Amino acid sequence: MTAAYDQNFRVPNVADIHVPVVSFLRTSEFGKWEIDDDQPSDSYVLHFRRGPWKRTLFGKKLIPIYGPTMAMRLCVTFRPTAETIRLGFRHEVMHLIQSSPSSEEYGEYAGAEVKALMNYLREYYDLAQPLELDG
Repeated sequence: MTAAYDQNFRVPNVADIHVPVVSFLRTSEFGKWEIDDDQPSDSYVLHFRRGPWKRTLFGKKLIPIYGPTMAMRLCVTFRPTAETIRLGFRHEVMHLIQSSPSSEEYGEYAGAEVKALMNYLREYYDLAQPLELDG
């Protein structure tokens, strides 16, 4: 079973936005995200993975496996304008295992991680106003 959760927010058009985003995700208290080399990333899209994965025969592709934790993917998009950068987050749970949270609980968990990142960016850039999720 796969479940996906999308969230977006905007930050002022600041320099080097990738640095604090990657720093937060690689050291998140919610779990360490790894760069997903199987997915193409560039300046506007970054791909991450977390949880149990293994390479297929001959190591051509990573596939999620069942394990004690959930296999997850995260796609982060950066859409700059003259005044803001819209950050988009798509959390995907590749397998919901019996001992894992429900789909609804995971949605709350993904939302809490994005909100923690928003607070981190506010502190990192010393922004006067809190960041808010888009509609």
